[in-house]
Amino acid sequence: MIDTLPAADIGAHYADLSGDLMDMGGFDFLLVYFEYGLVHAIYTETSGMMGMGEIGVFSTPVQRLLAETTYYFRAVADDGTFLHYGGEEIFTTLKPIVVPVSSLPMIGSISVPLVRQPNVM
Repeated sequence: MIDTLPAADIGAHYADLSGDLMDMGGFDFLLVYFEYGLVHAIYTETSGMMGMGEIGVFSTPVQRLLAETTYYFRAVADDGTFLHYGGEEIFTTLKPIVVPVSSLPMIGSISVPLVRQPNVM
């Protein structure tokens, strides 16, 4: 009924998850979404749900992921009575890009006067 496709557009803190709804199972409308987590077969997070009235490929972005971390995920179709699951896929988020402050262009300068505080006795 549903297949999990490989993740795409993977960054340090985000990825696009995709699935393929191959059969409506006799239903006019199904909810589809993804379950994902950090451990094989243990899914602690869910993506937003979307409704589908016909077969086809669907995808959704997930954000706020941990950098350099492996995630396990699967597509889910909900017919209102039963949940149908796609196979598990995995992806690893990338290392974040760090730009050193010293490499940023200088836009201007700011001078701050130093004021000596009197000694209080």
